[in-house]
Amino acid sequence: MVVSSGSATGIQLSGGVVATKPIKNPIQQNDTLITQDQIASRIVTLKDELEAQGLRVRYISKEDALKNLQTRLPSMVKSFDQYGIDNPLPVTLYVTFSDQKQFDAAMSIKNTYADMLYA
Repeated sequence: MVVSSGSATGIQLSGGVVATKPIKNPIQQNDTLITQDQIASRIVTLKDELEAQGLRVRYISKEDALKNLQTRLPSMVKSFDQYGIDNPLPVTLYVTFSDQKQFDAAMSIKNTYADMLYA
């Protein structure tokens, strides 16, 4: 789990806490095929559940993550292109909490989605 200092409102859980695992479409999970669309739907549900607990959630799409990386490390993105690598960056949710109760809620919700999250 990655925990980093956040704004004055609390600590920010980033990348490793609620970033989805890169997957191929479709994937096998417990004898069931899961498509990219189903994963995308689960991410939106996860975001909604976190927000319902009073947590602030910022959604970063794969495309926006790649744009950010292009700005910060253009040589890396150039390497992706050079070697024919499709965007390998995951969708990321940045979650900010302000107290222990919100942190506990985030961890509880995170555990529900452990199969598709980095921890």
